[in-house]
Amino acid sequence: MTEYSSSVTLEPPKRFAITSADVKSPATIDGERDPELRAAWQELADNSLLEWQRDPSQLDEEGTTTPSIETIQRAIRLASDLDGRGVPAPIRIVPDVQGGIVFEFEWGQLFESLHIQPAGNVEHRRFYRNRLVWRDQWFDRDRT
Repeated sequence: MTEYSSSVTLEPPKRFAITSADVKSPATIDGERDPELRAAWQELADNSLLEWQRDPSQLDEEGTTTPSIETIQRAIRLASDLDGRGVPAPIRIVPDVQGGIVFEFEWGQLFESLHIQPAGNVEHRRFYRNRLVWRDQWFDRDRT
């Protein structure tokens, strides 16, 4: 199983609370997982990642590198890990032109992206009010 080494981990919005109204995480209701959030992860996995794994050629476009099966599998494992930690599903999962996969999250004025690079690292970026406020690299322990 892939594990990532990082000084920071992605968490639901409670971590980035600006006001007391932002403190309660949408990922839990009375300490239990919200079934709707779990369903959102499942839909993204089924409609994107698992479909790409079955047929990566659907991502072929002129001038781009298609994500490898290994990169797609890494994205599936990361999605499963984030879902298991109670992180709300991203607003979208998209391939990038260099063979990577990007998870994009948005919570009010906070935007985060996890860019799974073909080499196995994950770049985590956090933007607040459209300004980059954090950048971190996570390293795939299986590849180091």
